[in-house]
Amino acid sequence: MGDSQQRSDAPPPALTYNPQGTRFHTLSADVADTGPLIAPSSAAGAASAADAPVPRSDDPSSRLENIREIRDAGVRDHATPHERAEAQMRKALSTMQAIDETERIKVLAQQMSTSLSEMEEFQIEALLEELQYLCEDIDRASVLHALKGLAPTLHLLSSPHAGIRQRAAYLLGTCAQNNPKVQQQVLELGGLPPLIHLAREERDGDVLVKTVYALSAMLKDCVPAQVAFLDSD
Repeated sequence: MGDSQQRSDAPPPALTYNPQGTRFHTLSADVADTGPLIAPSSAAGAASAADAPVPRSDDPSSRLENIREIRDAGVRDHATPHERAEAQMRKALSTMQAIDETERIKVLAQQMSTSLSEMEEFQIEALLEELQYLCEDIDRASVLHALKGLAPTLHLLSSPHAGIRQRAAYLLGTCAQNNPKVQQQVLELGGLPPLIHLAREERDGDVLVKTVYALSAMLKDCVPAQVAFLDSD
């Protein structure tokens, strides 16, 4: 009975990373209590790892985080062929997704340049919303003009529908934000005067907010746009 009681009171075995075989193995309690969990990347690095131990914490969440850090470090340094294959697959899928999204921008831009007159108001709004989401990536935003999507967006700033004006301004602001290439493209297309006019004359609050956002994105760190803005007075 005494032995049974002693076993039930003993602390649970600790976990440590084993990069050469099974991911984790247990240490006896007397060994685990002598110091922190250590994950040397090699036998030669064991001494240096011991010289800079990871502080041990009694907080279960902290100990779990230490184990995860050890695991991740070990995976990077001692990845198995299967793990390397998984990493390559994730990279390939990410590349495919980027290609698919660029192709989607191409389709939407083509619709804007050829089919706007045939589309309902809600369809145009949905198209602009999707483009705005896709163009949050600076590289994709930079190709919108090449795909003939920037000029129609500027044209939509004068739409009689507030929802379309709002989304067109938001798309322009998203594309121009911290993007000198798009800023220059908008200037070359004569896109600054419509923004300035909309900022001065717009009465719809939601449209005005997005217009000011787009105008701010155009003026930020863009001297030609700043000069043109001052000359507009």
